[in-house]
Amino acid sequence: MSRYSIKLLAVCIITAGILFFLWNIKKKDLPQIEQKPYTASIKSEDEMSKTSTVEKSLEKIKPKQYRQVKEKEPNQNINEGPRLQTAEEQKVNVPNNNNTNTPQSLSEDFDKFEEKSVTELWDEWQIALALGDKRSSSQIREALEIKLRNDPDINVLNSLKGVLESTEVPNDEKILVVDLLQRTATPDTLYILIESAKKPDIHQKDHKTILAGIANFGKYGWKDTFHEELSPILEEEWIYSSELGNSYKAAIANAIASVGSERGVSLLINSLSSDSDKVDRQTKIIIGKAFSRIKNPAAIKPLSEILFNESNYGNSIWQVSGDTLSNMEHPDATRTLLNWAQTSDSEDLIWVERWFGKVRDPRSIEIMEDSIIRDTYQNNDVYFTIKNIVNEKLK
Repeated sequence: MSRYSIKLLAVCIITAGILFFLWNIKKKDLPQIEQKPYTASIKSEDEMSKTSTVEKSLEKIKPKQYRQVKEKEPNQNINEGPRLQTAEEQKVNVPNNNNTNTPQSLSEDFDKFEEKSVTELWDEWQIALALGDKRSSSQIREALEIKLRNDPDINVLNSLKGVLESTEVPNDEKILVVDLLQRTATPDTLYILIESAKKPDIHQKDHKTILAGIANFGKYGWKDTFHEELSPILEEEWIYSSELGNSYKAAIANAIASVGSERGVSLLINSLSSDSDKVDRQTKIIIGKAFSRIKNPAAIKPLSEILFNESNYGNSIWQVSGDTLSNMEHPDATRTLLNWAQTSDSEDLIWVERWFGKVRDPRSIEIMEDSIIRDTYQNNDVYFTIKNIVNEKLK
């Protein structure tokens, strides 16, 4: 055999060996490559089935669903507590949004939620929150607000109160319940916040959340009105608020101001003007800050009485009265300030500039402009000051 043939044979043998080696490697790796997608999907299912903090806490506050779970699992040791439903398990009782044959789902139009009972809405709201369905949870919450106003189901109200007073429910979930209560804005939901705020062993963070809910209680004027029926409850709390500290007092004062009834605002005014020397400085600050929330035109009467009372001229409550009227963004409040300005003199220019400079609503600016055209001011300095302010606002 020639040297060339020997070399060629050697090359063929080496090549065959390499190909055999590579074939064996491919054969061993093939099952692993084929299993990777399957392994990944299992991991994904695992992650999806993990119970979130929201689900755990919501499960703790649903006695009805707890009983249902116990009935389904009779062999569970009662000392172990209720078995928490995972998101996947909860979907069994929730219509599938992707199933075209499903007659109803949590993401359907708001009108369909209105047909449900308070209890049904309360249960579905919790499920929507646990599943992270923001659109549905928002729609259900709005329907739940309306239902709680018209049909204040005592069991649901007790459940809401139980959430706030629970030591196991996280604060971020209590915020959602506080938001629901203050948006509902009825005497029943107000009492829940007040009673929960007075609970002695309540966590500090939860206490702040509840007080914020009370402070903002009059903020949501459903049906575009101020619900003055809430004011007597708040007025009674104001009388005894000093016993519960300044943070509670501030929350009640803010709520009274937000509701803005004539009687409620008069109560706050009297707290400053009657025996004012006996009123501590912190209370004066609390009331002064609360007055910035007043928007209800019913408050104009007690505020104007302070403004036009000569004995109040220049003192703190007089100044707060003018500041409040200028911040109300209401034509009647602006008319009250203009009536005062028409009889004022040069010494009042600082207040003329301060109060009329704050006016922003278009209707009030028109009223100011009209007063300049009619020129009924007794003092020229006051007249030209307001005229300059109007011109600046009309630019």
